Amino acid sequence: MFKSIQWKIVLIYALLILLAMQFFAVFITRALERYYLNTYAASLEAQGLLLATFLQRHLVADEEGATLDRLVGEFSRYAGTSEILVLDAFGRVLSSSRPDSDVRGQRIIQEEIARALTGSRSEEIRLDPVTRERAKYLALPVRSGEKTLGVVYLAGSLEPIYRTLREIQYIFLTGALLVICATVLLGFVLAKTITGPIKEITGKAARIARGDFGQRLLVRSGDEIGHLSEMFNYLSAQLEATLRKEREFVGNVSHELRTPLTTLKSYTETLLAGAMHEPAVCRSFLTTMERETDRMVRLVKDLLALTQHDYHQVRWQKRKQALDGLLREIVDELEPSCRENGRSIKLSLPAEPVQVVFDRDKIKQVLLNLLQNAFQFTARDGQIDVSLAENGEQAVITVRDNGIGLQQEEIERIFERFYRVDKARSRDQGGTGLGLSIAREIVHGHGGSIYVDSEPTRFTMVTVMLPRALCEKGAVANCGNA
Repeated sequence: MFKSIQWKIVLIYALLILLAMQFFAVFITRALERYYLNTYAASLEAQGLLLATFLQRHLVADEEGATLDRLVGEFSRYAGTSEILVLDAFGRVLSSSRPDSDVRGQRIIQEEIARALTGSRSEEIRLDPVTRERAKYLALPVRSGEKTLGVVYLAGSLEPIYRTLREIQYIFLTGALLVICATVLLGFVLAKTITGPIKEITGKAARIARGDFGQRLLVRSGDEIGHLSEMFNYLSAQLEATLRKEREFVGNVSHELRTPLTTLKSYTETLLAGAMHEPAVCRSFLTTMERETDRMVRLVKDLLALTQHDYHQVRWQKRKQALDGLLREIVDELEPSCRENGRSIKLSLPAEPVQVVFDRDKIKQVLLNLLQNAFQFTARDGQIDVSLAENGEQAVITVRDNGIGLQQEEIERIFERFYRVDKARSRDQGGTGLGLSIAREIVHGHGGSIYVDSEPTRFTMVTVMLPRALCEKGAVANCGNA
């Protein structure tokens, strides 16, 4: 039972309230006890001093005991003390407030009386030997000049005070029990507002674990529980989206592999059926089979590259080098092919070398993919412009063509895996639909960004931004883990 969070919360709240009330009760009781005792002591002393003043002239005159008895008797009726004794300078009882008391002439031996006979007031709290109740004893000297004439000895019961304190403690105890009961009830209500959503989240999480990713929670508040519900809904949506993408990914891979495998199977069967004995047909078939095999190899390599990026297993070979030199190298490689196919390519570089820390092979892979796409979707007599510039702490590479352009919905999906703008043309030319996805992962791996701007029938421009200042400060690891 106590393993439940609800019970733990209730128990903690109840214990905290109990401890707080216990501390408060003890503090108040002690304070009241000190107050009542000090008040009673002050009252008893005031009465004793007043009586000592009245007795002074009688003791000086050495009057008879009847006079002292009358005075003590009259005073005791209004003093509220249990007993008043008047003693002479030798500690013998001269008068008592109790008419039936048989102590007259006896010598009282008490520590406080002995101190009072020396001229000092003295007081004690102890149990009454007869009633066994706590009592206050006060001895005050009666003096005339420097001479001690006698002692006024007062005794008063403290039981009324402690009876009042016990009543107060009972009230505190009753109140504490009522508060504890209310705390337990409120604790259950409060705990339920916490454990209820947690149980709901647990139940829906179990359903998600069984494969039902459509689970959502109703956000009922703006507190931490509400934020937890929002995060649960977000994670559930992300899991659902991830599952959908995985299914699409598996479907795309299956589709991409099905076509070349079907081609290879049909061509192999044809060759085995006798076409291998016809040299022209055999050569054509083998050429097609080689092309489809190369396509599957490229697809597998691209998939492996994406997997390495997804699981952060890419081995980067970054070093500080001139980015403009790489661009010039790539353009020189592609320029003959562009010229042969009726496209022109133009390179614009800044006057000073642009030094950036990057992985040469991987950035070259990105730029080759961008330029091959520009070449593929640009008609004859088209223009491809490649430029490099510095923008503050970033190196900016742009690849712009005046080809067929892209629609807005195509721009939004251009970096999706296996997405092709022109599926037939891309597949015929050996594309896997993964090039831009890999390019984006590589750029992000350098701490950079890549985005596309385009207008249909006018132009397409891809911009790659790589950080310079961060890398120049030596934070190569940060560039690779971005």
